[in-house]
Amino acid sequence: MNTKELVKDLARRKHLSLAELERKLDISNGTIGKWDKSQPSIEPLKKLADFFNVSTDYLLGRVDDPHLNFYDDKTFDAIAKSFAAENETYTQLFESLPLLSDEELVIVNNLVQSLLGLNQKKS
Repeated sequence: MNTKELVKDLARRKHLSLAELERKLDISNGTIGKWDKSQPSIEPLKKLADFFNVSTDYLLGRVDDPHLNFYDDKTFDAIAKSFAAENETYTQLFESLPLLSDEELVIVNNLVQSLLGLNQKKS
């Protein structure tokens, strides 16, 4: 998939047309549509990566994983092992997070925050 098609797919998931996305991010009208024949410039690419929480490499088709990796493999493995050592439920939750949509992550976060609030009230 080229950059335009990747962006179009990401926009569709958020129920946005390319025109709506361009207006929302202050990208010149029709810019994304031109990416069939030309490479995107860095500024709109950075805006899109930030908006969709993906890497610019993903938008350029250089990597298949859209998720930003904030941890190197060694750190990630250490976190995963500590979860596994503590509780199998932690491991399942941790491993399932990358599979969730943005909307589902918001729901999970809200649920966790609500539970933390309930626990504080009980104390």
